[in-house]
Amino acid sequence: MNLGTALLTTARDQPLDHLSTFATSLDAALVTQALEATGTASVRRRKLPAERAVWLMLGMALLRDRSIQAVCDHLHLVLPDPNGKIIISSAALVQARDRLGTAPLKHLFDAVVTRHGHEQLDAHRWCGLAVLGIDGTTIRVPDSDENRAHFSLPPSGAHRESAYPQARVVGLMALGSHFLLDLKVGAYTESEESLSSSFDEHLPDHCVLLVDRGLMDYGRFYRHQKRGEERHWLVRARNNLVWTVLEILGPNQVTL
Repeated sequence: MNLGTALLTTARDQPLDHLSTFATSLDAALVTQALEATGTASVRRRKLPAERAVWLMLGMALLRDRSIQAVCDHLHLVLPDPNGKIIISSAALVQARDRLGTAPLKHLFDAVVTRHGHEQLDAHRWCGLAVLGIDGTTIRVPDSDENRAHFSLPPSGAHRESAYPQARVVGLMALGSHFLLDLKVGAYTESEESLSSSFDEHLPDHCVLLVDRGLMDYGRFYRHQKRGEERHWLVRARNNLVWTVLEILGPNQVTL
């Protein structure tokens, strides 16, 4: 299941029919703290104050098959004006999104990880080890001159470029619950290895790390093991990999 499908599945399986039910999945106090910490809280009364703009962005991430106006209407986010009317234009919603920016959402992500990350790892241990994984994907971003310059266009066939710029996304995940512990977004031309390098400093003791063969780096694995206690890694072997068997542990079990 890819990231887009997972988000749509989450939205379908959760009662996202109103802000009050949506908010049961996330402590609203964390939203307030993120806005205060980044200086983006609303000072004057608006139809869509900053805290509701945050919920709008979260709703757009889950209800990805709907327009910004449809998501706002679905979650009943707009406050009534002095005349009691609950109307807001799509242009005003876009302005609210731009006014909010990315800083409070980044702060909110970090706050959620800080509060719930350890409990997610502890709840799904295997043989006493926290099970984590690193993997990446690419996502299309809106076609604009700025995005083309920042993210770049991937190749598409001989001497051609794709129609949309793409971003490369790499995540560190608690595999038992699919809880994201860290996430990096970069240009399409950036490698998963370089984007995920900062994850190494956040890996806990007593863990096993699963990575795809594209991230096979023995120097990195060695540093991972030596930084703490009981740190292990598991990677899918490449077809041309040459190894030496050091010890036979049992049926289908070897130490390389």
